Amino acid sequence: MRKLVYVSGAVCAIMILIGMLFILMQWQFDPITSGLLLTLGIVGLSFIFIPSFAMCHYKKRLKIGAFLALEQNILQSKFIFLF
Repeated sequence: MRKLVYVSGAVCAIMILIGMLFILMQWQFDPITSGLLLTLGIVGLSFIFIPSFAMCHYKKRLKIGAFLALEQNILQSKFIFLF
């Protein structure tokens, strides 16, 4: 699951960067255009990377335990109000 998160994030970011490069350099290869790369990169980021990233970190937080997380948040909030 973590590999999917990192690989999808890297691939989508690279697609967005290459799409921007296509715009700046005004390149147009026949089936591949800057709009297509930007669209696929943003859609992949929105529908693959962000949900899998959120799910991975949500599961990680559940392993810690809900009580520990709640207790940690309470302690942090009390620490902030001290200063």
